[in-house]
Amino acid sequence: MTHSAAGPLAQSAWMPAQGALHETIPLTAEELVSLQRVFMGIDRMAILAAHIDKLHDGGYVREGRMGLVATDLGRLRLKFEKGRLGASK
Repeated sequence: MTHSAAGPLAQSAWMPAQGALHETIPLTAEELVSLQRVFMGIDRMAILAAHIDKLHDGGYVREGRMGLVATDLGRLRLKFEKGRLGASK
C-alpha cells in the first residue's frame, strides 16, 4: 500500500475542511431562495433567469430530464446554509 507525501488523511483539493463549505460562487439571499425552489421542484418559470444562470455557473443546479435539479453541491449548500442560519438564532 502506498501513501502520498501528505499522508493518508490529508484533505483533497475538492473536499472542504470539516465544518466549512467552499463557495464556488457567493449567493445572495434571493439566489438561495431560488436554489431552494429548484430543490423543491418548483417550475423554472417562477425563478429568475439570472438566478438560474448563476446557480448553473456555480455548479449548484443542472438540467435534468424533467427540468432543473439541484446538484450534490447545491443540496450541500442548502444544508450548510440551514445549519448556519439555525446556529445564529
